[in-house]
Amino acid sequence: MKGELTFKILETIERASFATADIIDVFTSGYAESYRKARRGMLGYRKHRESWVEKLKNNQKFYNLLYKLQKQGLVLKQKRREGTFWIISRKGEERLQKLKERLLKRPPKKNYPSVKSKSFKIVSFDIPEFNRKQRDWLRETLKRLNYQLVQKSVWIGKNELPIEFIEDLRKYNILNNVEIFSINRKGTIKNLG
Repeated sequence: MKGELTFKILETIERASFATADIIDVFTSGYAESYRKARRGMLGYRKHRESWVEKLKNNQKFYNLLYKLQKQGLVLKQKRREGTFWIISRKGEERLQKLKERLLKRPPKKNYPSVKSKSFKIVSFDIPEFNRKQRDWLRETLKRLNYQLVQKSVWIGKNELPIEFIEDLRKYNILNNVEIFSINRKGTIKNLG
């Protein structure tokens, strides 16, 4: 989702000023250690060369993003004796607040019409942690539509899913994280209906 990486970086820096290496550790695994081991022959250089190069490219993208955030005035770079540190600026705090409101906004509760269906519907979803409020909203809504939990993010029910519900999934930017299936024949779920 647009702004997700910026949100993560600003949120991390907001907690305290961090050295560049500390910020990278939050988002990437340490490529340098695997490179050193590979150079010493412990892992075999050729075997891990591709993954090391890929991690290095990802770190370069990360540095580019930090530079972009600095140019926009969202973060400030401070040189200290211990190294380079990053702090969030006032403008960065404002941007972070807007991103929090947009990304962490909890959708309002709605009572959708409950209409029985001839077939079972399975709703499966994988919504990221930073969209926790949307995920919680989806669970509550499925409960109100008389759907039952099958597994952690898999629900089943015999009610229609209203068009308004689908539109709200799109409105709250989670439609791409939700799959809906219809079952026309009974199998292992025959005792539910």
